[in-house]
Amino acid sequence: MVFTGSVGLHLVLKGLRKHGYASAPTNDLRTIEVPPLDPEDGARLARLLIDGESLPCCEDPDRVSQRIAEAAGQIPFYIHWLVARLVVTGGPVSSEAVNTHLQLLISDPNDPADFGYYRRRLDTYYERCEAALALAGLDAVAAHEGPLGFDGLLNLVRHRQPSAQPDALRDVLQLLERDHYLVRSPSIGEYGFRHSPVERWWKFARS
Repeated sequence: MVFTGSVGLHLVLKGLRKHGYASAPTNDLRTIEVPPLDPEDGARLARLLIDGESLPCCEDPDRVSQRIAEAAGQIPFYIHWLVARLVVTGGPVSSEAVNTHLQLLISDPNDPADFGYYRRRLDTYYERCEAALALAGLDAVAAHEGPLGFDGLLNLVRHRQPSAQPDALRDVLQLLERDHYLVRSPSIGEYGFRHSPVERWWKFARS
């Protein structure tokens, strides 16, 4: 049996436990995360989309495809949207122009790629106090150059929420990791955004 979902079963169970549910229905299920594409596969998808749209390139299409996949964080959904944005411009496309078009996609007030979902879902699935801590934590990570350790992150969060407690922040950071906002380095435990397009959107939207 394969049990899948986009909300996150851990959030569903968290909601149930608020109402007294104490069982562990997934204790015998193996959790498997679906990661972004490998770089080779991401570039291949971008190239197939370029060829399918007959999008002209002013340099080697494979180089442009590689840059598209990198800019999209190897995530198929964003690769599709970035190529669609390039198609609208009509080309010819260079690898240097890809970054500009990603920023145009991110800053589009209509938000066709629905980056705003990452902000909205916090209010939907997190408690009010958790959402406030999550916002403060994500804003701090986005504003910081490079990964951020817990002590530094807690200090920055307390600039906005002086009463923030370490254990409460740790709990929220764990939720943000499981919900694919953040990733923590296994060696020294520093936090950074998991996906580069989401980080770029967060910096733009929350600046």
